[in-house]
Amino acid sequence: MSGWFVTTLSDSASVEDARYDRSGECLVTREQLSGGNGGVGGNNTGGGVPTVTNSFLSDPITPLEVAVVDSDLLRRVEIMNAASPLYADDFATVQAVTDRLHPGDRTVVVLGPGLSPQSPEQLIALRAAHPGVAVVAVASDVVPTEGMSGVDRVLDRDCTIDDLVEETRRVVADRCEPAAPEEDRTATDLTMLAEPTETRLVLVTSAKGGVGRSTVALNLATALAVGHSGQRVALVETDPVYGDIGIMLGLPGPSVDDDVMVVDEDVVRELCTFRVESVGLDVVLPPRSHDPWFTVGHDQVRVLLGAPALDHEWLVVDISPTLLCGSDLLEMADRVYLVSPTDVAGLKNASILQAALRDQLARRDLVELVLVDRVEQDRATGPVAKATGAPVAAVVPHDRRVALDAELHRPIVDRRPHLAASRVFRKLAERTFKTLGAPVS
Repeated sequence: MSGWFVTTLSDSASVEDARYDRSGECLVTREQLSGGNGGVGGNNTGGGVPTVTNSFLSDPITPLEVAVVDSDLLRRVEIMNAASPLYADDFATVQAVTDRLHPGDRTVVVLGPGLSPQSPEQLIALRAAHPGVAVVAVASDVVPTEGMSGVDRVLDRDCTIDDLVEETRRVVADRCEPAAPEEDRTATDLTMLAEPTETRLVLVTSAKGGVGRSTVALNLATALAVGHSGQRVALVETDPVYGDIGIMLGLPGPSVDDDVMVVDEDVVRELCTFRVESVGLDVVLPPRSHDPWFTVGHDQVRVLLGAPALDHEWLVVDISPTLLCGSDLLEMADRVYLVSPTDVAGLKNASILQAALRDQLARRDLVELVLVDRVEQDRATGPVAKATGAPVAAVVPHDRRVALDAELHRPIVDRRPHLAASRVFRKLAERTFKTLGAPVS
């Protein structure tokens, strides 16, 4: 249906009632939409509805800006018409969108109220195949008002088409675009980080994966950016294979060839840096590798950090202990947060890593613990600090919504600021800011 315009409903018409309300100047009927009497898609002969050809008929090459999904053909056309001049196409199923999109597309998928029962499963497949898409939905029997996995924003059932399109336009405008390159500035090393008055370097690590390290790094960086808007904050991912920061924010990752894994500062600025406008945060992602055994080296980590160090006051780095130990980042770091679960095995591993880090540090007060209470143990922090040899900076309480909001591509500190976990992240950011002091630009 892409490529045709029809008149829209009155402003008062809701998306749910669109098929019935014809009080406005909607000149198209369901019969005409089905192809009868020269309707939309016809040749407009014999008194059919006048149509206007879109300047960009369904182009299989140009990335879609908006994909409208609904089982009701008339509603799809009305939503597309209201979204003009965005490059939009319409689909009867979510699976059809998955088949239409290309790798790296950052299309905004609009789900109307008329979805098939198979849509949730198809949506999971869509997000897996195209992690860069954003999804806006109208609450329905398929999509609950409180939201569901894979949907970024849910509008009320009684929202109007104008409400839906307005939200869609906002999401399209807010899509994270790669930051513009700085042509007159290059970073050949991490000398900017060597000056503590220039950039604050905060490393977030853990003894093992899957303990919440990326969640802590993401929410800490977001809280710093939101709480101190005058401070430029960059969040850096260092794992090209198993890193989760890009998935948590719905970012597609750098669009480079698979064999371009050795990056330089220009590549970092032009292809690897993404702006999350909603929270004022820059995110640096390494090029993705499909080799499960691939790891970056210390030199490549220096490049990933060197470019944003030129124009950011704060760098928050999600980094594995393998990359951290033996590198010179420890000498340049202003703070190292060691993330650990509160169970005995997790604390044992944190204690081992803390001892290894301490052997490489000139300053013994550089490392602090961030405990993630995943089983509601509510451990006392005093004995934990004594056992691990590091003070406890924060304890993130158990809350399943932390993981849920990561699937919705919104850090919990931004999406649900009232929750206890969000308050902990904000306090950790404020503690970090006050302890290290504001960098001098």
